[in-house]
Amino acid sequence: MPWSVTIPEQVANVEATISGELSVEELFGSFDASLTAAQSSGRKMLLADLANFRGGPSILDLMALAENRHMDPDRRFSRIAMIMPPSKPAAKLVLFSETAFANRGMRSKSFADRALAVAWLDSEWKALMNVTG
Repeated sequence: MPWSVTIPEQVANVEATISGELSVEELFGSFDASLTAAQSSGRKMLLADLANFRGGPSILDLMALAENRHMDPDRRFSRIAMIMPPSKPAAKLVLFSETAFANRGMRSKSFADRALAVAWLDSEWKALMNVTG
């Protein structure tokens, strides 16, 4: 399986790590597993580590993912931070998915740097918890 989902301690997000090429089924499976982990842990944000992602899904597959997951507001993320892959074709898919999610009301952003992605998610968590910092 080219993906895994973890629930890290001390942070308010679920983390999905995706490596290599994904089939459409694996794409949907990784997202669904991330949503399930988020629901079971009471978390609403996703850190998608795509640094080793090489592609696979088409633009239409990404649109279907965003569209299908937008329909159920109880099973969607408040923020999705994506760590960009170095491969230009894979990076284009990630940037497209950022736009597709945003067009369906999900805040998503891609980052070249993991620390910036985590800080962006952390700023949302602090705002939700009314913590200054």
